[in-house]
Amino acid sequence: MVKNMTHYFYAIFHLKLLQIVYRILYLLKSENTKKKKIKLSPPKTRPIILVASINSLSLYVAKKTFSFLNYTHNFNMKINWDYAGYGMLWTYNLNYFEYLHQNTIDKEMGLSLMHDYLNQYKDLHVGYNSYPISLRNIFWIRFIVTNKIKDDRINAFLYDTYVILSRNLEYHLLGNHLLENAFSLLFGAYYFRDAMFYRKAYRLLKTELTEQILNDGGHFELSPMYHKILLYRLLDCYNIVLNNEWVEDDLLEFMHSKCSIMLSWLKNMTFPSENTPSLNDASDGIAPSSIELFSYAERLAIAHAFTPLSDSNYRLFKNSKYSLICDIDGISPAYQCGHAHADTFNFVMEVDGQPFFVDTGCSTYQIGETRTLERGTSSHNTVMVNGGNSSQVWASHRVGRRAKVTVLEDTEYCLKAQHNGYKGMIHCRSFSPKDNCVEIVDKIIDKKRRSKNVALYHLDYSVEVINKNPYTIANLEKQIAIKIEFTGAVDINISEYKQAIGFNNSVNAKCICVIFNEQLKTTITV
Repeated sequence: MVKNMTHYFYAIFHLKLLQIVYRILYLLKSENTKKKKIKLSPPKTRPIILVASINSLSLYVAKKTFSFLNYTHNFNMKINWDYAGYGMLWTYNLNYFEYLHQNTIDKEMGLSLMHDYLNQYKDLHVGYNSYPISLRNIFWIRFIVTNKIKDDRINAFLYDTYVILSRNLEYHLLGNHLLENAFSLLFGAYYFRDAMFYRKAYRLLKTELTEQILNDGGHFELSPMYHKILLYRLLDCYNIVLNNEWVEDDLLEFMHSKCSIMLSWLKNMTFPSENTPSLNDASDGIAPSSIELFSYAERLAIAHAFTPLSDSNYRLFKNSKYSLICDIDGISPAYQCGHAHADTFNFVMEVDGQPFFVDTGCSTYQIGETRTLERGTSSHNTVMVNGGNSSQVWASHRVGRRAKVTVLEDTEYCLKAQHNGYKGMIHCRSFSPKDNCVEIVDKIIDKKRRSKNVALYHLDYSVEVINKNPYTIANLEKQIAIKIEFTGAVDINISEYKQAIGFNNSVNAKCICVIFNEQLKTTITV
């Protein structure tokens, strides 16, 4: 009980007062109040021009059959837009309507799905939440514009839900949720030429993009997946402002600068294999690929800036043989860390364009053993002390006590930092990249000498351990092999773990577990 209260204390302590106030307000607001019919006539829409955006994956796979998060469901008779059989995230995806933009959806099919939704909307629940409204309205407007649809019933529905959204912005969550609200309001503003929507969108975009996009271009929740999703949405917003003259202010220029620097961060975080690492909450099959985003930016004539990694606290070391990304961050941002993991001093590495050391990834948001394991320190390439987590991750999207990181050295030849996430102990780790190897030194400062220290090295599922002493690990199919040596190891074990390769989709892979006392030196030779 005391432990649980401690978790709640640290989680609430780091919230902004604004979040707490709005959490209380939204708890008091009934669903019926939110659903109350808007008694306003929608203004006339204006013709919209858009450059081709990014196509969706095939999510609507057959008549009344949807596939999200690697779960497929057929609604035999009537689509249940509140269907909860696979969890809330699946239901949210059903309500986003992103599938309107897959190649197999034509105008007639899309309109049929949209009107089915309208026929049921007054009895639905999930669709009234601000986040699904935000995404759904963007995808509906894009579909309307692409297919030159004129439908008063759809327009009335869009306007009603935009008024609902404007009155229920997600200040209780902030972060990517509030930014998605702002993106959608901008779409609504341009579609209806609504000055009130525009004022709210403008203010939110200027405030939130300034705070959420760091100086090196990374989104402050530090998930490559969410970074790509938000960049995609920002490119869509830049698209609509660029190609439709209306308001004359600095928003277009401001969004251009944010697009450019976000593209730079994505360029830095994209491996030669064209993959991005599954750091924090990130998984394949959700966001557009880096290549799709770079191509879209090119269609909009946006070039990426050349900005090194800095404020996001990721670091990139690369040469002709390998690419290494290190994480020297604690928990960020403090008030919105729902997508953070206890992964301080984690790293991922590709050799000759093939993944070797990987993050285990994210396969679910459902509260339970898998979610707890994937967010925990044991699922990352760092040091676990006494079987605990460097930061207290709990529930599905909560963090209690957090590791505090101090950077000691940060040059092109050495990255060294320490954190205090383990009570009464300090973990210090350094990365020293060289032409043909990387040296990693871990030191545990424990005055009472009571710690059991395990350094973890999670291998990609394509990689096998083929020799020991020194260890040789290889991708046999690609005929690429590297050596890994441990100086100071007390014992070395090979265990098996589940590597997430998508939501609800995992494969078996190997992890090298190295037990040591005070200090361990790891040399990875390529």
